[in-house]
Amino acid sequence: MKIKILEQNENTIKFEINEDHTFLNLLRSSLWKYKDLEDARYFFDGYYSDKSKFIVKIKKGSTIDVLKDSSQRIINRIEELEQEFNRIK
Repeated sequence: MKIKILEQNENTIKFEINEDHTFLNLLRSSLWKYKDLEDARYFFDGYYSDKSKFIVKIKKGSTIDVLKDSSQRIINRIEELEQEFNRIK
């Protein structure tokens, strides 16, 4: 997975990522659990494009840290799911 930072300032980051709606909605949903989030959204360049732009805006803190925390939250949930499936073998 490649991420290209397009814009970044104190409380906002905009990056390009080649992922589909499934992954991007998962990330967006995880980001919305952050209490100081102002905005988390994504859009595609065009109907047939595989490149999407993702924007994260926060009230305070580091956007990179928020993205890392959200990514870790996703990983933890997937590991919980895996453990549940392993339990019912």
